[in-house]
Amino acid sequence: MQTNIDVLKEKKLLIISLVVVAFGFVLTNLFDKELANLFSNSANVGTNLVLFILSVMILVKNRFSGVHGKAWLLFVIGVMCWFIAETIWMMYEIVSDDVPFLSEADFFWFLGYPAFFAFLILYIKPLKNAISKKMIVGATLTSMALLALSVSLLYEPNSAVDFETIVAFSYPIADSILLVPCLIGIALFFKGKVNILWTLFCIGMSFFIVSDTVYASLILDDTFYSGDPLMLLYVYGYIFLVFGVYEHIKIFNVKISKNIRNKRL
Repeated sequence: MQTNIDVLKEKKLLIISLVVVAFGFVLTNLFDKELANLFSNSANVGTNLVLFILSVMILVKNRFSGVHGKAWLLFVIGVMCWFIAETIWMMYEIVSDDVPFLSEADFFWFLGYPAFFAFLILYIKPLKNAISKKMIVGATLTSMALLALSVSLLYEPNSAVDFETIVAFSYPIADSILLVPCLIGIALFFKGKVNILWTLFCIGMSFFIVSDTVYASLILDDTFYSGDPLMLLYVYGYIFLVFGVYEHIKIFNVKISKNIRNKRL
């Protein structure tokens, strides 16, 4: 029987995907920034679309029933919000080549956070007896430490606090809140209480935290451009979520097959 660690070691396709996307970012940036812009937007929207399709598949398999059915409905809503946000962003890039820092895309990105947070809470709710106070404290402190690091990187003494600055700080704050239940989930994973979805989800969210901090820093410094190699981190976040959901589908299918065999016996 494979352990969770053994499963993680077998993710060759995940590694290949990460390498290919990184190569694409580097290569397009070497040749042309417009090409890098197109590749960056296509990679973001493309991976998000795959994530949306896979999450809908899980929702259908759960038949909207039970705690997990409700949880996956919220997950689909969150993914849909972020897919709309990525699409709006890409449309701005194609039509005007100038994306306002606060746009309709930001509205849908922020709208996705409560859905993802509720998904995480509902998903680990059945395991509340396995969650210790030590896990909660550890996850909260880790998340606060990462938030403090993000704020320290973004904060500029004597700088004016305007609406743009508030929005820039809002993303790392939202990420840090989302990370708390995510870290609790990864602790449960290593105890064998949950599947690999949690580890990949947590890694994906960690990439989003770093990405949002880097993005906000570049925006405030007025040095951001779409296709920047640092935006690779966003695509990496989506890739880890895609593989996390895909692994969950595989586990779900195995359980269904076992149930069918047991009924026949």
